[in-house]
Amino acid sequence: GLARIGKKEAGNSTIKYGYIDTKGNIVVEPQFDFADDFSASGLARINIGGVQQRVYGTVKGGRYGYINKEGKIVINPQFILAKDFSEELAYVMMVGTPLKRGYISADYSGEFAIELELSLVYEFSTGDLALIDLDQNGKQKYGYIDRSGKIVISPTFDDARNFQFELACVGTGDEGNRKYGYIDKTGNSVIEPQ
Repeated sequence: GLARIGKKEAGNSTIKYGYIDTKGNIVVEPQFDFADDFSASGLARINIGGVQQRVYGTVKGGRYGYINKEGKIVINPQFILAKDFSEELAYVMMVGTPLKRGYISADYSGEFAIELELSLVYEFSTGDLALIDLDQNGKQKYGYIDRSGKIVISPTFDDARNFQFELACVGTGDEGNRKYGYIDKTGNSVIEPQ
C-alpha cells in the first residue's frame, strides 16, 4: 500500500526519499538519502549519509538501516552494505575488525542471526539455501549455505544461480566453454551440464 517517492531538496539537486499511500498522501516524509520498496517482512531498506550516484538507485557511503511502514527506524543505520529481506533474512555488512558480514532477521534487533566469514553471499532463495561466492586461488567458485551458515553444497561450480522449484542452475568449465545443468538441494546433478 506504499510507494517510494523522491523529492529534490530546495536549492540543490539532492533527492530525498519517502513514501506515499495509494491516494497520493505522504505517509513518510522524504528524508532518506536512499530508500527501497518494502519487502514481505514489512521493512524497507534506507540509507542515511550516503551520496547519490548517477546510476539509478545507488548511493556511496552512509549507513543502511530499515524502517517500518510508519517510517520509524526499527533497525539502526549501521551497515555499509545491506540487501532487502528475503525469507525473513537480510544480508548485511558492518564495519569492524575484521569486517563483519552475515544475515540479520526481521525481528528489529539488528543482531546477526548468521555471521559469516565468506567473501560474498547472496539472498536466501525460496527455501533454506543461499548462494555463496568464494575466491579460490584467484577464481570465483559458487556453492550454497544453509540458515545456520554451514556450507552444505561445496563451492565447486564456476557459475550458479539461486534455487527455484527445488533446482538450481550451475555451470562448469571456463567462460568460453562453460556447460550448464541443474542440481537438487543435496548437490546431486539432476540434469547433467550440457
